[in-house]
Amino acid sequence: NEERVKSEFLAVFFNRHGLELLRINNIGLAVNEAVSKRFATSVDGVVVYRESQSNFLKFALLEIKTRSGSEAIKKVTYIAKTMGSYIKTNSREEDFLRAVPDKSYRLQLLHHAAVMNALEVFYVESTVHQIHYIVQVTFSREDLQKYVNGMIRPLLRLHVEPIVKILEQKSKLDFEVNGYVCDTHTLKQSFFIAEELYDWVVTNNKPLPPCRSIVPTTVHLWNHLKGGVDIYSRYISNLGY
Repeated sequence: NEERVKSEFLAVFFNRHGLELLRINNIGLAVNEAVSKRFATSVDGVVVYRESQSNFLKFALLEIKTRSGSEAIKKVTYIAKTMGSYIKTNSREEDFLRAVPDKSYRLQLLHHAAVMNALEVFYVESTVHQIHYIVQVTFSREDLQKYVNGMIRPLLRLHVEPIVKILEQKSKLDFEVNGYVCDTHTLKQSFFIAEELYDWVVTNNKPLPPCRSIVPTTVHLWNHLKGGVDIYSRYISNLGY
């Protein structure tokens, strides 16, 4: 639905609220190597626009959410009714909390801005039929610097880099790649999980407890936050009309 929002809805919405949409670029995964080659994000697009009666071009990042459940649609409808369909705010205003009530989404917007070194993000709440509302969020340079220096750099130094070093050491081992393990990243991940499980069994001197699946924490977190959006879109694409 993100592509439909960008191709069919966004320009009309911008024009209705005094903005001229000039260009949308899809950039995929972006990395801020000035901080770390592992400091990355994936936005839904970068927009170039200008306000009415102005020749000054501006750019902002784009994050699109598509709602399908009845309760989720009720929430975005209520926000649009009480706050309007176009909300301008900054990261330190109460309206930011009200317009983007999910703190994980607010953090996602801050992360986008920090990686891309951008001060504006358009947060779009939509369904398959329309845009319910857009939040134009402005971050300050101070916001971005505090996030990078206070959270990202310590996180990379204390938690990410040690794991990467372990995986890099194990990449030198000679494995036969077959079955579902079709690349080195999957190979490293699978071996690391197997080793941790073996150590747990030896340390506790008992078998593993019953479980439905064993997945990395990052994969579990992604599945939890993403929900069934990709599954639904894939299922719908396979239906014949």
